[in-house]
Amino acid sequence: MQRQLISTEQTNRYHANAHILASNPDLMSICRKAMVGEDLTEEERWRFGTFMFALILDFEEMFYFHEEGAQYEFRWHGMPMSVYRYLSSPGGITRGGNR
Repeated sequence: MQRQLISTEQTNRYHANAHILASNPDLMSICRKAMVGEDLTEEERWRFGTFMFALILDFEEMFYFHEEGAQYEFRWHGMPMSVYRYLSSPGGITRGGNR
């Protein structure tokens, strides 16, 4: 039962995050620009960073649930690649200076 509850809660968060992006063209544009390496304003960097922080917290939770065996394996299967994809994208790479 715990696994099902965890899975349902994670699915609900995925849907909520997708809805936030799909219903907010400005945020979608910021995320797209960041992921492909286009320049962002300071405000855009903060908005993208905040969104990514929330996403990373979800990944972190999934990792710990996976380690405890409290999560279905299918939920974890693609997560390491997803985390790598986000963090290695131009928007996920920490840059010095004003960039």
